[in-house]
Amino acid sequence: MNFFKTSLFFTITAITSLSTLINPVFASTLVSFSSSIRYGNAGANENLELSTLNARDVNLLSKDLNLKLSIGTEGSAVKFTNLTIGNSYVFDWTLATQETRGEDIFYLFDGTSLTALGTSRIATQNVGGGWRVAPKVQTTEFRVQSSNVMLILLDTRDKSFTSIVKINKLRRVPEGSAVLGILSLVVIGIYRVKKGTRI
Repeated sequence: MNFFKTSLFFTITAITSLSTLINPVFASTLVSFSSSIRYGNAGANENLELSTLNARDVNLLSKDLNLKLSIGTEGSAVKFTNLTIGNSYVFDWTLATQETRGEDIFYLFDGTSLTALGTSRIATQNVGGGWRVAPKVQTTEFRVQSSNVMLILLDTRDKSFTSIVKINKLRRVPEGSAVLGILSLVVIGIYRVKKGTRI
């Protein structure tokens, strides 16, 4: 009976651990967009959407975010208030645009540095109506450096044409040490079961 219980326990643990490695979204902790602070044309439900249409003047947006935006005419942004400093997070995003005369840029501010994740130039697939989309979903991982984490979409040349970024599945990435610890337990458990050791 003890042998059966031990085998069952470590079988469940092994399946869970393998699911963690095969499907990081399953293992990660999803983060809600509901507590985020949004500026300009930014809407959220299950997913988050930033747009340059009817967006906020870049000077006002800089003041809102307390962040110097050296380029751009207008933009939209979201500030996250529920992320843990030192933890890593990952999210998926797609970009669609009508921009033809310049670059609209999608930025991440991790609390310390501002990084351009992509521009309207990655939208190379025509879908009609003057719209183009990026041909594949992008994935970005980052580590939180301070309580100020923001995603920003800027129109960099003029206020004509529109770009939209859709963001989904923002989730916390499990620490590698935790995953390794689980796998170590699985290996030790399977070894003990094979040896017939009672636990």
